[in-house]
Amino acid sequence: MSVLVKINQLERLIPVRKNLFSRQADKYVHAIDGVNLEIFENETLALVGESGCGKSTLAKTLINLVPSTGGSFTFSEIDITRLNKRELHEMRQNMQIIFQDVGASLNPRKTVEQILMQPLRVYHPKLKIQKLRSLVQEQLVTVGLEPPKNFIHRYPHEFSGGQRQRIGIARALMLSPKFIIADEPVSALDVSIRGQILNLFLELKERYELTYLFITHDLSVVRSIADRIAVMYLGKIVEIAPVEEFFSTPKHPYPQAILSTTPIADPKLSRSRNVIILKDEPPSPIDIPSGCRFHTRCPNAMDICGQLEPKMVNCGNEHFVACHLYNEEKP
Repeated sequence: MSVLVKINQLERLIPVRKNLFSRQADKYVHAIDGVNLEIFENETLALVGESGCGKSTLAKTLINLVPSTGGSFTFSEIDITRLNKRELHEMRQNMQIIFQDVGASLNPRKTVEQILMQPLRVYHPKLKIQKLRSLVQEQLVTVGLEPPKNFIHRYPHEFSGGQRQRIGIARALMLSPKFIIADEPVSALDVSIRGQILNLFLELKERYELTYLFITHDLSVVRSIADRIAVMYLGKIVEIAPVEEFFSTPKHPYPQAILSTTPIADPKLSRSRNVIILKDEPPSPIDIPSGCRFHTRCPNAMDICGQLEPKMVNCGNEHFVACHLYNEEKP
């Protein structure tokens, strides 16, 4: 498979000043810090990690909603960080995002028809109103809101959470993008609705040959939708693996701890497994620990972990991990 998105040492540092009148930053929030990642065409890469680790910041940086402060990333071998405003504007129709709080991302003063027309008006200003309405209605049918005449003149507050999520998906699809970032798209939905939305994502991927970066903290969602998984901790990627490989043999102590506390359906197996309880809270992204940034909570920490940052190594079967436990293995 060819690489669609390639991220190389991407960083987003946010300056922290003592007060409003300080000219220079005293410290920086390491929102994302040296991220390396490849996303292949027509795959779903799940990005997981606890709240505050930098998942949403990475998503917004990839579509340049917030600027990067270092590194680079390419889309179809085009370096996005080097584009001017006009070139970036043209490129954005190939990359769309579905926001975590879709209700807040929909303009409450506009109808669904007006919301979905807006991307077309920006990129295809010569289209006539009849054509715009036709495309909007087609997209509503595609995401399961039919008959469309029952929805196009309603406002966002008149819809349920699941319906608003479908509207957000429809808006992302209006320009026929190749790459979609879905930022926790089902975290606020009921379980039954969550399954419907996940099935919709799978159907759309097959129909339009889409590539997803699917951000979530729910590992059960990952198993049902993703091809590969990347685990993020405090601005860094610590493990990348095919989904089944990851769930059968997680390598890094952090995802091992997460999986050990994930609910499972078998009561006997649940009682017999070894639950790993992490000590302390995650360190502040302003004061990053030296060496491996997980070593302050790691049950397997060694002396070297606090001194040297581990490199990402290949453990076989396209399973990569950044941990000193695997340093002797060849990359």
